[in-house]
Amino acid sequence: MRGQRVVANDLLMRMVLVVVTAACAALAAGSSAAAPSSSLAGPVSYLFHAQFDIDYKYDWVQTTGDRSSACSYWTDTRGSNVISAGSLRWIPGQLKLASSRAGARVELHATGSRRVGGRITTNARVELDRRLVHRGGTTAGCVTPPPPFQAPRTDCGPRTYETKSAVLRAEGVKNSRGTLELLLQSGLKAAIRISALPTALQYRKCDMGVFPPDYPISLPVGLAAAHLAKLHALDEGETVAIPFSRAGHCKVDPDPTSSCHFDLDITLKIRRWVSGTRFP
Repeated sequence: MRGQRVVANDLLMRMVLVVVTAACAALAAGSSAAAPSSSLAGPVSYLFHAQFDIDYKYDWVQTTGDRSSACSYWTDTRGSNVISAGSLRWIPGQLKLASSRAGARVELHATGSRRVGGRITTNARVELDRRLVHRGGTTAGCVTPPPPFQAPRTDCGPRTYETKSAVLRAEGVKNSRGTLELLLQSGLKAAIRISALPTALQYRKCDMGVFPPDYPISLPVGLAAAHLAKLHALDEGETVAIPFSRAGHCKVDPDPTSSCHFDLDITLKIRRWVSGTRFP
């Protein structure tokens, strides 16, 4: 009888081991099957604080006339606009993200609304430095030459202003590469745009033309799939930094008398708010 009990106990132990092994295998299989669903995670919504740094500049040339022809009145205007902008403090906002996948719908808005000592404080500082060089004249061959070229007066140079209304908002781009004109167009690719406009006109006689934008307005930070995943998984108190750099032609311009080149570098930081701490 004792030998039979030993055999029975041995069989029972083997059955338990088989069940445990099968359960572990099922759990392992279940965890590996569930892993892809993490990339399909549901929507998230949270409060945050943001900071940004922008370096944006462009150079352009516009010419008229034909300096190889006789009695041709010609002009050569060259301009440059160098802009450096940055937040002075964390800017409060709210983020809503449909999922962690690329192409997910992003809702974001952040603006400086924090009061210090009963008043709304400035939340961004912008430094500008504009330059214009005007040249012109008339080529030889005129019977009666026109009046001599006179360069228009300008008020170019460095300026600095602070603003209370630097704003971040989610607005897609058509393409996060290519010309600046294309980069500024609205589209379906996820992006966060930053604006830090002055409350007063900084220049009156230093015309940078209609395009490109001569102040930080709706400058985009394109969001790749990796950025969306980090924003989706961001824990309270954690910060994600999103760099964005582009350079190239301001726009496709077949006119050989004009050209424009831009450089744009932005770093955006988003820190998720910690429950129970002050907000905004």
